[in-house]
Amino acid sequence: MAYFSLRVTPQGTIECSIAFNREEFDAWMSRAVPLSIAIGAFSLVITIAEALTSALFEVRGCLDRFGVFSTTFVYSLAAIIMFGISLVPYSVLDRPTNQRVWPVFQNFYEHTSDLQLTSAYGLFRRMTGVGGRPEVILEGANSLDGPWIVYEFPYKPGALDSAPPLVAPHQPRVDWQLWFAALGTYNQNPWLISLAYRLLSGQPEVISLLDPSSAWRDSPPKYIKASKYLYHFTDTIEGESGMWWKRTREADYLPIFTVDHAPLVEYLRKIGTIGTMDIPATNQPLQQGLNTLRNFVDKLEPALVLWGLFITACAIIWAKGSTKPIVMYTTGTSRQKGGRC
Repeated sequence: MAYFSLRVTPQGTIECSIAFNREEFDAWMSRAVPLSIAIGAFSLVITIAEALTSALFEVRGCLDRFGVFSTTFVYSLAAIIMFGISLVPYSVLDRPTNQRVWPVFQNFYEHTSDLQLTSAYGLFRRMTGVGGRPEVILEGANSLDGPWIVYEFPYKPGALDSAPPLVAPHQPRVDWQLWFAALGTYNQNPWLISLAYRLLSGQPEVISLLDPSSAWRDSPPKYIKASKYLYHFTDTIEGESGMWWKRTREADYLPIFTVDHAPLVEYLRKIGTIGTMDIPATNQPLQQGLNTLRNFVDKLEPALVLWGLFITACAIIWAKGSTKPIVMYTTGTSRQKGGRC
């Protein structure tokens, strides 16, 4: 509690504030990271020792013992390598510790990085959403003078009177990525430039990602741009007007583009988004089947589809568990008479 100065105010509310500085935090991490690595290594050694001992002394038969021990040894070696590789991304929490990682493990990590055997969990190291929710809002127009009409997506904040939908367990990737892009710039999110181009060109697969009420589903605009807004929920009084959100415009996010804008087209060609040869489908029946399935699923609410599949799976599991075979027994007398129970 001393590190965060937790206290209860006379009004009964709880307040806290960080009671350490950056230097103190770094000093704590310089001790915590090596200690956590040591604990993990010790646990791994104990687990491997128990597994090898069990394979060596608890398996009967020389041939079986050799096979089990060899298999356990190979898996143990793989576990050691994976543990060592994972130390490289994990130890970035403390730079001196990262520099002391055994060079062999660093080489393994560099040579296997394309396989993505391990990854650094760096998501939200800095808490987002505090003080408002940043959002990228795409707008289209047929004239530079406007009117600029918003591209509405089904799940992200857009229109101020649009209530937040319940989507779990579905995760709408594009809507989520648009929020995540608001934490950086469009230069850090080249996929967003590709999205804008495909919205301008009216690509059906991309247009289907828009909300059914969006103004640009039937025909794409000539111009597109994006702005960054900061969204807040309305309070009780403000919500009486039917508004769920209030927002403030922070900055331009994406400059104005047209579908034939030369720098845009050149950039997309450079990163391979357009101008590349399409890979022909080798299994036409499978392709047609997947296209048919996609066209059908696109008309359904994703959250309802996932819940339906989940409930169906639970029902099947329950049905299998409840239909146990009933064993019928016959008495000696009935067997003699040819009777049956």
